[in-house]
Order: sequence, then structure tokens, then C-alpha cells
Amino acid sequence: MKRFYLAALMCAALSFAGCSKNSGSEPEPEPEPEPPVEYDVTLEASVFSGFYYGQEFGNNMEYNYFVHLSDLEYVGGYTQENGHYYTFDIFSNEGAADPENIKLPAGTYTLGVSGETAAGTFTPDYSAYLDTTEGGGKFLFESGEIVVSYDGDNIVVDATLVDDAGYSHHVTYTGPCIIDEDSSGSGDLEDVTFEAVFCDGEYYGSQYSLNGEFNYFVLLSDLGLDDEGYVVFGGHYYSIDIFSAEAPSDLANIMVPAGTYTIGKEGETAAGTFTPDYTVYTDMASLSEFYIVDGSLTVSHSGTNMVLEGTLIDEAGRTHTVSFTGVPSITDYSSALSSFDSRNPKFVKVINAKPMARKIAKR
Repeated sequence: MKRFYLAALMCAALSFAGCSKNSGSEPEPEPEPEPPVEYDVTLEASVFSGFYYGQEFGNNMEYNYFVHLSDLEYVGGYTQENGHYYTFDIFSNEGAADPENIKLPAGTYTLGVSGETAAGTFTPDYSAYLDTTEGGGKFLFESGEIVVSYDGDNIVVDATLVDDAGYSHHVTYTGPCIIDEDSSGSGDLEDVTFEAVFCDGEYYGSQYSLNGEFNYFVLLSDLGLDDEGYVVFGGHYYSIDIFSAEAPSDLANIMVPAGTYTIGKEGETAAGTFTPDYTVYTDMASLSEFYIVDGSLTVSHSGTNMVLEGTLIDEAGRTHTVSFTGVPSITDYSSALSSFDSRNPKFVKVINAKPMARKIAKR
């Protein structure tokens, strides 16, 4: 190019010869492409499901879409091993036009503020990533953006996120938009049959009883507790607040005394009962919580194993058939107050104080 310009100047002698950059015969070089962004976690989801709650949870009447993206299906309401599950609690100023064909409104959604439900956001309170592979775990989000568009009848989702461990995520999905309506706040709930894998708990002696009864607070679950003693996202937990006339015979190997226990009265601690005040079913897959209002439990012992079988009725009228056979892990707190919060252990506190009993995800 330099030679071209010099030749033009010489031919024009003392005259000026205008020559623009585009007048040359060589094309302009293309700009260098941006290097691709590398993410710690990349998922091309194959499963999309969700629930539409109408305006029930919007602080200012926003519309709520509670959606799941994953590589494996939920089976009977449970996550599967070796899966990757994303839950997004999305709010929009657009409601569902057709309850028989609910669509997540197109647009861009950014991570909102805890406790708020602004349109165009997804909440940090109920949005999470669950990795069920060995060494995985639950992660909440610190920042993120979800872009939703449509290609014909297919929804196209492109989400970039950073979780609370500092990992970056890129999640995409293209396919059918399957969202069920549940704007009533109760949903069509099915009965539950649950065989617990873990039995954790605390023995409080008689410090919380009214007439010297002995208090066993147990937690039955499928996923147990994390390293800090909290429930695990995706797990299912039954906390049962039992009172007995018998103290444990061995404080190093505590088991609930054998016998039959029935639901007690609120505020009372009669022997042979479990209290409705602290007996709760918590579903960390759908982020929902239900108090138990009726039922009975039978406890027996077989060697070092405790055998528990029960039928529980929750506040939604659903029947839970619950069982556990194994060695329980019940810690003695009879001689000192629990390190937890006044018999409301941290393992029954779920994410935050928002009443999750009304946020139900049907499977």
C-alpha cells in the first residue's frame, strides 16, 4: 500500500491526489474473533419442566414461573445420581395467556435481591444448582443472567451464572416448554412412600418437656446432612419431635425407646406422643415444607438397629408412609442446651424464612 501511495504522489507532481483507505485493491483485514469464554460448568440441558404460580408469590403482583433445567429427569419427585439440576425462580410482568399452554415469557432475567420479586429477575432465595455426582453439592447463585427466546414452538434458554463458590456456569436448552399451572398454592399432591437412609437427631433429656418427659428430636432423610450440619438441596427430610417416659439406656448409642407414638396436642409434651409444633416434612427438591397434623409411629429395636414405621398426614391432607431400619446417629444434648437454636435445629431451617410450605413443585 505504501508503494501505491508514493506512485500516485509522483504522477501528480505538485498536485494533490486524494486517495482514501478504501480505494486500494486489498481488502480490509477482518477483526480478530473474540476468544471463546470458558466456564467451569457447561450444561446443554435435555430436560425442561416447571410450575406457574400466578401472582401468589409476587410482592407487587408479579407473575412467578418456577422452572427446572437438567440433564436427567426427576423420578417420583427425586433427583437421580450423577445428574445436574438447575432451579430458577423467575418473576415477570407477563402472566400466562393460555393455562393449557403456559410459556415462560421471552426476555432477559437477571439475579434479583433476596426477598424481592421484581419483574425481570430470578430470586437468589429459590434458585440453585444441584450436582448429584460424587463430590458434588448444592450451590446458590451470586450473579447471573437468563436469556429466553423462542424458535417456533421451542423455547431457547441461555443462562450464564456465577455460584457462591465462585464457579461460572453456562446452561442452554432448546426444546419444548413444559410448565404446569399451580397458581392455587396447594397443587394436586400425591401420597408419599418414603424409606429413609439416614436417621440423625438430638436427645434433649427433659429440658423441653412440661412434666419430665424425655425428648428425642429425630430427622429421617434420604441424603443426610452436609459437612456443616445443614440439609442438602434435593433431599427429603422428616423432622419428628418425640416425647417418651423412658430415658436412653446408653447415651453413647441413643435410640428412641420402643413403643407406639401418636400425634400430640400443640404446646403439650405428653409421653408417647410427637408434637405437631416441630414435626415437619421438608422437600428440598421442590423447596416446600409441610407440617404434620396427624399420624402415628411405631419404634422397635433389632440388635443395634432401630426400626421405625409410621403413617403421617401433612397439612395438605397427603399421607406419608415412612420407614427406617438402621443405626441412628442421635447426639446427647441432655446435660447442656443444644448448640442449635432453641430446639429448632439448623438442619430443619431451609434456605431462608420465606414460608416455603406454599411453594409446591409437582412432579
